[in-house]
Amino acid sequence: MSGISAQVSLYPLGQVHLSPAITTLLRVLDAHGLAVEAGVMSSVVSGESTAVFAALQAAFNQVAQAGRVVMLVTYSNACPIAVQEATAVTYTPIGHVVNSFDAPAAPDLIRATESQIVLNPAYVAGLSGLEAGQQLMVVYRGFFYQRYGR
Repeated sequence: MSGISAQVSLYPLGQVHLSPAITTLLRVLDAHGLAVEAGVMSSVVSGESTAVFAALQAAFNQVAQAGRVVMLVTYSNACPIAVQEATAVTYTPIGHVVNSFDAPAAPDLIRATESQIVLNPAYVAGLSGLEAGQQLMVVYRGFFYQRYGR
Protein backbone atom coordinates (compact mmCIF):
# COMPACT_ATOMS: atom_id res chain seq x y z
CA MET A 1 0.00 0.00 0.00
CA SER A 2 1.18 3.58 -0.48
CA GLY A 3 -0.26 6.90 0.64
CA ILE A 4 -3.40 6.98 2.76
CA SER A 5 -5.40 9.46 4.82
CA ALA A 6 -7.09 8.80 8.13
CA GLN A 7 -9.75 10.87 9.87
CA VAL A 8 -9.28 10.54 13.64
CA SER A 9 -11.63 11.49 16.48
CA LEU A 10 -10.52 11.03 20.08
CA TYR A 11 -12.97 11.05 23.00
CA PRO A 12 -11.40 10.99 26.50
CA LEU A 13 -13.95 9.42 28.87
CA GLY A 14 -14.50 10.54 32.47
CA GLN A 15 -11.62 13.01 32.35
CA VAL A 16 -12.01 16.51 33.74
CA HIS A 17 -9.81 18.04 31.05
CA LEU A 18 -10.02 16.79 27.47
CA SER A 19 -7.06 18.70 26.07
CA PRO A 20 -4.17 16.63 27.54
CA ALA A 21 -5.25 13.47 25.71
CA ILE A 22 -5.93 15.30 22.44
CA THR A 23 -2.67 17.25 22.67
CA THR A 24 -0.80 13.97 23.25
CA LEU A 25 -2.45 12.42 20.19
CA LEU A 26 -1.48 15.36 17.98
CA ARG A 27 2.09 15.45 19.31
CA VAL A 28 2.60 11.73 18.63
CA LEU A 29 1.29 12.13 15.08
CA ASP A 30 3.53 15.16 14.52
CA ALA A 31 6.52 13.26 15.95
CA HIS A 32 6.01 10.54 13.34
CA GLY A 33 6.47 13.14 10.59
CA LEU A 34 2.96 12.86 9.20
CA ALA A 35 0.87 15.63 7.67
CA VAL A 36 -1.69 16.48 10.38
CA GLU A 37 -4.63 18.87 10.07
CA ALA A 38 -6.21 19.35 13.51
CA GLY A 39 -9.93 20.07 13.45
CA VAL A 40 -12.63 20.82 15.98
CA MET A 41 -14.30 17.39 15.98
CA SER A 42 -11.64 15.32 14.23
CA SER A 43 -8.22 15.53 12.65
CA VAL A 44 -6.91 14.25 9.33
CA VAL A 45 -3.52 12.60 9.10
CA SER A 46 -1.90 11.48 5.86
CA GLY A 47 1.26 9.76 4.79
CA GLU A 48 2.73 6.37 3.91
CA SER A 49 0.30 3.67 5.09
CA THR A 50 2.72 1.85 7.40
CA ALA A 51 3.71 5.15 9.03
CA VAL A 52 0.04 6.20 9.52
CA PHE A 53 -0.92 2.83 11.06
CA ALA A 54 2.14 2.83 13.34
CA ALA A 55 1.61 6.43 14.45
CA LEU A 56 -2.07 5.90 15.27
CA GLN A 57 -1.28 2.75 17.24
CA ALA A 58 1.45 4.56 19.18
CA ALA A 59 -0.85 7.55 19.80
CA PHE A 60 -3.68 5.36 21.07
CA ASN A 61 -1.36 3.41 23.38
CA GLN A 62 0.06 6.63 24.83
CA VAL A 63 -3.27 8.40 25.45
CA ALA A 64 -4.82 5.21 26.87
CA GLN A 65 -2.18 5.20 29.61
CA ALA A 66 -3.71 8.39 31.02
CA GLY A 67 -7.30 7.10 31.15
CA ARG A 68 -10.18 5.64 29.22
CA VAL A 69 -10.58 6.87 25.65
CA VAL A 70 -12.50 6.08 22.50
CA MET A 71 -10.65 6.67 19.23
CA LEU A 72 -12.54 6.46 15.94
CA VAL A 73 -10.49 6.20 12.76
CA THR A 74 -11.65 6.15 9.15
CA TYR A 75 -8.95 5.13 6.67
CA SER A 76 -8.93 5.89 2.96
CA ASN A 77 -6.63 5.07 0.08
CA ALA A 78 -9.08 6.74 -2.30
CA CYS A 79 -8.25 10.24 -1.13
CA PRO A 80 -4.69 10.16 0.18
CA ILE A 81 -4.09 13.74 -0.88
CA ALA A 82 -2.13 15.92 1.49
CA VAL A 83 -4.41 18.27 3.37
CA GLN A 84 -2.68 21.37 2.02
CA GLU A 85 -3.54 20.22 -1.54
CA ALA A 86 -7.25 20.02 -0.74
CA THR A 87 -9.58 22.94 -1.24
CA ALA A 88 -9.22 24.98 1.92
CA VAL A 89 -11.87 26.87 3.84
CA THR A 90 -10.52 30.12 5.23
CA TYR A 91 -11.95 31.91 8.26
CA THR A 92 -11.12 35.52 9.05
CA PRO A 93 -11.33 36.52 12.72
CA ILE A 94 -13.76 39.37 13.33
CA GLY A 95 -13.24 39.62 17.07
CA HIS A 96 -12.21 37.73 20.16
CA VAL A 97 -13.66 36.24 23.35
CA VAL A 98 -12.94 37.67 26.79
CA ASN A 99 -13.46 35.46 29.86
CA SER A 100 -11.65 34.25 32.96
CA PHE A 101 -9.94 31.27 31.28
CA ASP A 102 -6.27 31.30 30.37
CA ALA A 103 -6.10 27.58 29.53
CA PRO A 104 -8.47 24.97 28.09
CA ALA A 105 -11.27 23.85 30.41
CA ALA A 106 -14.11 21.34 30.41
CA PRO A 107 -17.03 22.35 28.13
CA ASP A 108 -19.54 22.35 31.03
CA LEU A 109 -17.35 24.76 32.99
CA ILE A 110 -16.97 27.04 29.99
CA ARG A 111 -20.74 27.05 29.37
CA ALA A 112 -21.37 27.96 33.01
CA THR A 113 -19.02 30.95 32.84
CA GLU A 114 -19.96 34.30 31.33
CA SER A 115 -17.91 35.33 28.31
CA GLN A 116 -17.99 38.43 26.17
CA ILE A 117 -17.51 38.57 22.40
CA VAL A 118 -15.61 41.70 21.39
CA LEU A 119 -15.92 42.56 17.70
CA ASN A 120 -13.30 44.38 15.70
CA PRO A 121 -14.79 47.84 15.01
CA ALA A 122 -14.70 47.28 11.23
CA TYR A 123 -17.36 44.54 11.57
CA VAL A 124 -19.80 46.18 14.00
CA ALA A 125 -21.94 47.62 11.19
CA GLY A 126 -22.59 44.06 9.99
CA LEU A 127 -24.73 43.47 13.08
CA SER A 128 -27.19 46.25 12.30
CA GLY A 129 -30.73 44.93 12.64
CA LEU A 130 -29.76 42.35 15.23
CA GLU A 131 -32.24 42.41 18.09
CA ALA A 132 -31.77 41.59 21.77
CA GLY A 133 -32.36 37.90 22.41
CA GLN A 134 -31.81 36.90 18.79
CA GLN A 135 -29.62 33.83 18.45
CA LEU A 136 -26.31 33.81 16.59
CA MET A 137 -24.02 31.02 15.50
CA VAL A 138 -20.45 31.72 16.62
CA VAL A 139 -17.62 29.88 14.88
CA TYR A 140 -14.38 30.10 16.81
CA ARG A 141 -10.85 28.84 16.64
CA GLY A 142 -10.24 26.96 19.86
CA PHE A 143 -7.14 26.05 21.80
CA PHE A 144 -6.01 23.29 19.44
CA TYR A 145 -5.98 25.56 16.41
CA GLN A 146 -3.91 28.12 18.30
CA ARG A 147 -1.61 25.47 19.79
CA TYR A 148 -0.77 23.86 16.47
CA GLY A 149 -0.89 26.99 14.34
CA ARG A 150 -3.63 25.76 12.06
